[in-house]
Amino acid sequence: MTERPRWQVLVSVAVAVVLLAVVGAVVGWYLGGRADQDDGRDTGTGGFGSPTPSDPAAACGGFTDDFTGDGVATQWERVRDGGFLVAGGAVEIAAVDGADIYETELRAPMLLRVPKGDFVVETDVTVEPGYFYQGAGLVLWNGSQSYVRLERGYGNVGAIVFEYKHGGQHVKVRPPDRNKPEVITTDASRVQLQLSKTATSVTARWRPYGEPEWRDAGTVQVALPDYTKVGVAALNRAQGRPKPTPRTLRARFEYVRVTCPPV
Repeated sequence: MTERPRWQVLVSVAVAVVLLAVVGAVVGWYLGGRADQDDGRDTGTGGFGSPTPSDPAAACGGFTDDFTGDGVATQWERVRDGGFLVAGGAVEIAAVDGADIYETELRAPMLLRVPKGDFVVETDVTVEPGYFYQGAGLVLWNGSQSYVRLERGYGNVGAIVFEYKHGGQHVKVRPPDRNKPEVITTDASRVQLQLSKTATSVTARWRPYGEPEWRDAGTVQVALPDYTKVGVAALNRAQGRPKPTPRTLRARFEYVRVTCPPV
């Protein structure tokens, strides 16, 4: 048997090494892909489901506005003249005498945007209402016959106010009335407010600024449309005598945040 030249042996060994490296890479790629599938991760490279959005808020059109610019962003719809002064990392809304969201009295200044589907909206508001009725907070808005309000307000006592109307009578779930057992009283001038909207209900929560735990303010069974507008409002329909001085109520909002609820 003739002995193969040394260079042929070396070439054969090199080819074998290359083939082994290629096979190893293919096997590793395959097993790695299977591992991603087995533990439920979505790498975004095919394989297991479609890639998840990089922004979790994208599913409901969520956003955060910290009001750090020099004016109200163009994405907001301005309803009536509320001054809407952006300064110091907040927006101030000025509500003149007569501003309200109640039955046919619909003259409150609002800033509104349009998410979609289910969402959670939150804000941080500082306001000092002292007359019946004054308040400021969150609003879900579909027009004069369909709205939800959550506010730091004042009737005959300082309170967290939760009210709505949806094709029927205006309902006071949490009225600012010390004589009602469902009243939530507070003397905090700065509070955080939250509304969670699903296809069939709206849940309200609140907390004094600086406290870690949310407090429940109730749930109402209302089926609001997917493209319900959401935002903030200030109300100043002071009734009776004497009239407040000054006649304008000012509310400061540190941010408005809309996030998508977990599935």
